Amino acid sequence: MPGDRAGHLKACFDQPLEFSRYLAAVERLFVEARLTGSRRQEAVAAPVKALAAPAGDSAAR
Repeated sequence: MPGDRAGHLKACFDQPLEFSRYLAAVERLFVEARLTGSRRQEAVAAPVKALAAPAGDSAAR
């Protein structure tokens, strides 16, 4: 039981940490590719739409 709690607590901290690493990597890619304005919005919109689409909706993927 205590091991389960420790694993759950660790997962609660790991997920935001992993997400922040992902966001930092994306920002670095934007800077290196010199994407700004609408091109940057387009680059973000497609993956966000794919992630937000229902699992069975293959049109968004």
